[in-house]
Formats: sequence, C-alpha cells, structure tokens
Amino acid sequence: MVVYVEVIMLINYIFDFCLLLTVDLTLKRHISIKRLLFSAVVGELSMLTLLWNIDGFSLILFKIGLGFLLSVSAFKFKDIKYTFYNVANLYFIGIILGGFITFLYNEFFINREYSLKYLIVILISPIALYIYYTITKQFRINYNNRYKVV
Repeated sequence: MVVYVEVIMLINYIFDFCLLLTVDLTLKRHISIKRLLFSAVVGELSMLTLLWNIDGFSLILFKIGLGFLLSVSAFKFKDIKYTFYNVANLYFIGIILGGFITFLYNEFFINREYSLKYLIVILISPIALYIYYTITKQFRINYNNRYKVV
C-alpha cells in the first residue's frame, strides 16, 4: 500500500480547520477565517510525530502542548480559564469527530479501495461537525429557556 504524505497533510489540515471553526462557532469567539487558516497550519506540527519515534508519555505531552499552541494561535491568550476552556472544547469536538471518522472508516470499506473512503470521510466530516454545532446550539437555547418554579 502506498501512503502519500501530502494527502495525509491535506486531510489533517482540513480536520484542524474544521475543528477550530467548530470551536469558534460553538463558543462564539468570532475569529477571522484567516487566523483559523493560519492556526490550522500550526496544527500541521502534529505531522512531526510521523517522523520521530516517540514513546507514549512524550507523545501525550506533545499532543497536549500542541493543543494549547493551536488554541493560543487561534483564539489568543486572555487568561488561563479562557485558554483551558478553548482547549477542552477543541479536544471534546476532536473526540467526537474521531469517533465519527472511525465509524465511517469501518463502515465504508469498499473493496479495499482507500481513495473512496478518504473522499467520503473528507466530505462527511464537516457535515458531522455542523450537526454537532446545531445540536449544541439548540441545547443551549432550550437550556436558557428553563426557569426554576417554586
């Protein structure tokens, strides 16, 4: 099987941008698209893990540090609580997207043809993130309409 690094980098870039855009919309940060595009480039640093043999603990520390770097590059640093909230949402949305991608990857295994699988994943993942955003927004609207009755 041939693996093209530039295809993996493009997919990673698209996912990083989609994650940052979803965090931006969910938390109402109102960040410019140019800044999100730049921050997605910063997210490409995760591709370094493909080149080096890193043990598990160091990899976890690298990924956590990269999450903070990604958050600060996209949303700036205002205070610790603001940054932790951004990073937590980035990871939660990433976990949801990762689970969805794993589901798609396992369900659409068509004659061992990977190009079709990646195309399906690239096209459907932004739709899944949009659905997540609308569900979160609807939950927030419904939650704000609840009143305590005595």
